[in-house]
Amino acid sequence: MSILYENGNEERAKGNIDFINSDIRILLVTDYTPDAETHRVQSDIPEASQLGEYRLEGKTLIKTKFLADDLEIPSFSSESDITGLVLMSGTDSYDTTVLLAYLTSTDLPITPDGSDITLRWDRTTEGDGILTL
Repeated sequence: MSILYENGNEERAKGNIDFINSDIRILLVTDYTPDAETHRVQSDIPEASQLGEYRLEGKTLIKTKFLADDLEIPSFSSESDITGLVLMSGTDSYDTTVLLAYLTSTDLPITPDGSDITLRWDRTTEGDGILTL
C-alpha cells in the first residue's frame, strides 16, 4: 500500500522531480503517521521517527511503474522497529527533501537486530515495483 504526498505530486507535475535523474531515497521510519496534505518535506517527519535514509540505485521507469535495484542495508540496528518507508526526492537539507510516498508492506514491521536488511522490490512484469505513478 502507498500514500502519495500532495506536495510530491505537485512537484512531479511541475517537472521538478525526475525519478531517473533525481536523487531518490528511501527513509526508514518508526511510529510515524503520514499526513499526505500537510507533510511536504523531510523535516515534517519527527526526527525520532527517522531511522535512516538510503539512496536508490539502478532506477528505471516501465510505463508508470517506478523500479530500482534492491536496497542492501548492512548491519542495521535500532531500538525501534521499522514500520514504514518514505520515498523522497533528496537534497542536502531536511527542509527541501520532498516527500513522495509513504510505503507499507505485509513484510513490516522489521525488528532490526544488527544483521543485514535487504529491501526487495517486485521487478516482475506483473509486479508493482516500488511505486506506480
